[in-house]
Amino acid sequence: MNVITRLRVQARAAFHLRVSTLPSWLRSRVPSGPAQLLIELDDLAAVGEQGASRPLEEWQGRVLDLFLAHGPVPVTLVSRPENALLGDLIRFCHRLDVPVTVRTTSVGLNAAAAMRMIDGGVRRVVVEQPSVDAFVALAEAREVRKAKVDLEAAASPSTSVTEARAWGAAGADGVRVIAPWANVPAEPWPLRDVVASFQRTPPEVWRGLKAMRKDGGEPGHVRSSGHCDVGARLVLDGEGARHCRWKSGRAGRDAPWKELAGQREAVQACDRECWHPEAR
Repeated sequence: MNVITRLRVQARAAFHLRVSTLPSWLRSRVPSGPAQLLIELDDLAAVGEQGASRPLEEWQGRVLDLFLAHGPVPVTLVSRPENALLGDLIRFCHRLDVPVTVRTTSVGLNAAAAMRMIDGGVRRVVVEQPSVDAFVALAEAREVRKAKVDLEAAASPSTSVTEARAWGAAGADGVRVIAPWANVPAEPWPLRDVVASFQRTPPEVWRGLKAMRKDGGEPGHVRSSGHCDVGARLVLDGEGARHCRWKSGRAGRDAPWKELAGQREAVQACDRECWHPEAR
């Protein structure tokens, strides 16, 4: 990706993200579109075998349709490491000159899976349920290919400093605490003490964790101000398209952004603040 293209993609994403939080009366007067495209090939929280995915050509067609309608935006692929489509879809998006993030799990993330991601042109890999072996595999593949790839550990609030340091020694470039939808563990949250150069958890996440402990509801906690920006994130999965998993309604392949206008209004009016970890 050349510098000019990267800046254009970043600027478009930032613009659409800002538009998504504007008041309704103003937002309707400004061109809107997705700031991020998230493709869920797998449900990382599911246990055991998953149903058959859509063919590669269908995913490629859906990405092209959206980019032709709204312009290219950053892509995040949510997938298990062993998914046969992952490497090809990374490569396809990379050839469209957009930054590609893979959100995956350490289960099954071996040397072969890591090399497929690196060879495809991934820019960032976020590993849930992090493990030392997973980061060793990714770091070794990155070194062999001399690739510029950021490796991040997605940790729970109760993760220990010792665990985080072990991931860093194995090759992780940073750690980020992901707020759950509910059932936040009690303090202490040890990763607040990790050095700033390795710690990537925004201050608002720590504040959100405290609010969730007091709130007791779900998802997230009562919003104190502002509007949710997840309406700028378009999710494609095997069943269609959506913005938020907590709001009803889905769109098909044809013109999903237009079909989801009602869900974006519901997202903007939502009085809950949750972190949608798959989008971070």
